[in-house]
Amino acid sequence: MDEQQKRVFAERLERIQAQKADPVPAPEMPEIVQGLNELPPLPPVNPPGGNGGGFGPIRTLLILVILLAMGGFGAFYASEMSDGALDLTDVQSVTPIETPAQAVQEPPNPLLAFAVDRPEARSPGQRTATDRGWEHTLGSVATPDGAQVQVADIASGFDPSRLDSRPARIETFQPNENCTLRRPRDGEVVRNVRLGAGTGFTEVHAVSDAGIADAILTHSQAALFSPKSHEFGRTAKGRMNRVDVFVTDTSGPVYLVLQALSGNTLWNVHRGQGVQIAHIAMIGNTSGIIAPNGVAFEALRIADFGINFDFEAHDVAQPCMIAPYRLPKDFWEGQKKAAKGNALFENQMFTFNSGHRAFSAWYTEVLGVDPETGLTEAEGAAHALVGPVPPGLLGFRPLAGQTIHVTEAERLLIGDDALIEAHQALMIAAAGGDVAAIQPETRRVQR
Repeated sequence: MDEQQKRVFAERLERIQAQKADPVPAPEMPEIVQGLNELPPLPPVNPPGGNGGGFGPIRTLLILVILLAMGGFGAFYASEMSDGALDLTDVQSVTPIETPAQAVQEPPNPLLAFAVDRPEARSPGQRTATDRGWEHTLGSVATPDGAQVQVADIASGFDPSRLDSRPARIETFQPNENCTLRRPRDGEVVRNVRLGAGTGFTEVHAVSDAGIADAILTHSQAALFSPKSHEFGRTAKGRMNRVDVFVTDTSGPVYLVLQALSGNTLWNVHRGQGVQIAHIAMIGNTSGIIAPNGVAFEALRIADFGINFDFEAHDVAQPCMIAPYRLPKDFWEGQKKAAKGNALFENQMFTFNSGHRAFSAWYTEVLGVDPETGLTEAEGAAHALVGPVPPGLLGFRPLAGQTIHVTEAERLLIGDDALIEAHQALMIAAAGGDVAAIQPETRRVQR
């Protein structure tokens, strides 16, 4: 490192420290501080064997620069965000900004080569038995009685090959601060959908600053030291998975409870002819909804109440155990394996049974009914039916052009391109504006 480079690097660190001393607090990044102690040792400048290229001292400091920058560049990041990255920190609603597809392709520097995971395409309209119940592919519907039903049996206008996964607008709302829900009123019937996770694809992402920073650290190590690693290109995971809920129950005003144990979920609620929906309650991580006009809704966020998912964590009753575990059924593959003495699945089924017992106590206390009442459940699904198959087809409402309401998140992004650009913007900010400055060309040394 020549004297000019040393001076520039020292000034950059001084700016970072000055930012950290600013009276306006920067976002807390406990995961990043913890990650500092978990980084593997840097490789030697002259690795043994052959004429390998040296990394150079500036390049090997990349991870440290990012760690320090994440502690004090919150304001700088806000100013550096690209137009395609929609930041809802202080905004109640946004409209998506279209980003040209080529904008994030073939970046000039491998440190900016982020990629977004997309779900694998599988045969539509199928369901598969898994360790934790049925997994439904797109077009197959989870039903109250476990019957095999297709979307085409319920609604017209659904086309999985042409389904638009982008809404027109996002509006945010606060999840409940207290561990409770509106109590069902006299005459209302409680019906509920409980999934391991939703599986419908959308291009809406809910991610945190800490999640983006952690992904950048993981990707940076791979880009510098093992570019063939599967960690190369890592981005924060927070895609919202769509679940179409077809409500056909006409036995009374429906109090609808929508639950997912993992992932972020966007519930698209369709109301059948003659159906009254009195209220919608959601339990999960980041929850979003397209509700019928005039229907009130609320949400509880699992992470807000410190739920423990460890083995034997729920043997003792807890006042707020809202993680929506499902009760193991005899047809679950995991239950069958446990019955044959497989210790691993015995432990898994024990966790699900104890988790469901604790959840059931909370659910019954708050809503006044057992959580198995009016239940439609599956390990994974993009569609769920609440009530019988209707005598006439409902009209299917796609996500395109809709306004969705989502529980507040640090960053809500519309479009996979926007997610990549958010990572690139933070990487550039952490590098002081020019990623190339911390990844100079490799010099070949003759031996």
